[in-house]
Amino acid sequence: MFKTISWPEFISAASWLVGAYYAVSIPWLFHREIIQFLKGRNKASDESDHELISNPENLMGDAKPSEIPKKQTADAEDITISASVSKQSFEEEHEDEILSNRVIADLLGEITILAKVHADSKSLIDEIRSALIDLLSNYSQTNLSERNLIGKHIAAQYASQCSIDLSTQEIKSCWPSSEEN
Repeated sequence: MFKTISWPEFISAASWLVGAYYAVSIPWLFHREIIQFLKGRNKASDESDHELISNPENLMGDAKPSEIPKKQTADAEDITISASVSKQSFEEEHEDEILSNRVIADLLGEITILAKVHADSKSLIDEIRSALIDLLSNYSQTNLSERNLIGKHIAAQYASQCSIDLSTQEIKSCWPSSEEN
């Protein structure tokens, strides 16, 4: 810190500067409100406030208690049970589809990452093919239409990131063989 100025001097100077700032900025920014207040325009609003306090019916203005609609009631158990049943039934009906979509999303993400890694390391086609075989072996439960879509994604990722054109046949050969697909 500066050796020529003490803390009390600093605090005093800072206080004077802040006070001067507010002494200038408040009148400059709020001069209309200050003039209205000094002219006494707030006297009318003070009288109306006094009238509202003395007459409680006018306190709410246009919103009167008699005009408020009555609440409708329902049993909470019925609402909760019906909502939970429909959610459960939806999840049960579409469980395989939801799981399949999550698996495919995971696989597409892994393919994108794998293509970036191969692009950065300038991998050879044999290394790429070996890595795809290892990756796709973990997703043998996919059906033929899913495999075709995933194959298109693989081809697009490797074409854009590695400048390698993988044929459909090369990609199909990377999938594990299974009797269902």
